[in-house]
Amino acid sequence: TSTEVRRLKFAVENNRDQLTSVSEALKQLSALDTISRTVAALKCTIERRINNGS
Repeated sequence: TSTEVRRLKFAVENNRDQLTSVSEALKQLSALDTISRTVAALKCTIERRINNGS
């Protein structure tokens, strides 16, 4: 029926919006992971330089 079609259309659009949100969240997590790895590498570099200087 047309009511079921409208309901399904709404559900599909809602799922698409949720998938878009999840996709954006995953991109942000990936960026945070990259930043975390960079910070960890910089920390190691700084600690090595401090230890070599003393």
